[in-house]
Amino acid sequence: MSYVICPKSLFWHHKPQADNYCIRQGFATFFTWNLITMKILQPVTKVLLTLFIVLLVAETLLRLVESHLSGNVAHIQEIPELSAQYDQYSEPGILFLGNSLSNNAIDAPLFRSEMDEQGVVFSVIEKIVPDATTIWSWSCILRNRIFELDNKPNTVFIGFAWNQLSDQSRLLPTRLGGFFCTNTDLMHLAQQARVSSAEIGEFLTASTFRMFTHREIIRNRVAGGL
Repeated sequence: MSYVICPKSLFWHHKPQADNYCIRQGFATFFTWNLITMKILQPVTKVLLTLFIVLLVAETLLRLVESHLSGNVAHIQEIPELSAQYDQYSEPGILFLGNSLSNNAIDAPLFRSEMDEQGVVFSVIEKIVPDATTIWSWSCILRNRIFELDNKPNTVFIGFAWNQLSDQSRLLPTRLGGFFCTNTDLMHLAQQARVSSAEIGEFLTASTFRMFTHREIIRNRVAGGL
């Protein structure tokens, strides 16, 4: 009399009946594990699906109200409209490019009135001066919003202080990816500065998800409401 042991079984069985028993035992084990797996995965799938829907709705709503988050974000949102003003005229225009320092230092209407008194007329005088920007932000604004115009401003004033025109200044990948630069600009940045893999990941994430781009504003709003 001979005996065999079934896979995944702890019991010995008589040889003539062992083969059939092992097959039945195998099928039972297979379906049992499938049933357990489905019971475990179903709640996980529901949680992941719910989380995805919540994030998708939050991302969509944030994009709709983005311009109301702050005055600086509203100004960034109007950059395409401001730059498009130059294509409305064929005469020369002036662009003031910088950050909050330039915004506080330059009064565009006053500058226009002074130029008019001197007999120097410019069709368009605009300021693009987002907060906390440096040479990296300005280069992306020029490349993506100004250089592509049919009628480019013939004069660009860049207001800066300290090391803001230096290629050693911080990249701030969240602001670059979320507001000013495209993924193509990332290659230009990598050629001109040392960009780490973490900064590349931050740049790409900010260019894709507005919740990530505005995470500091959201955190401050939530903390302020507590």
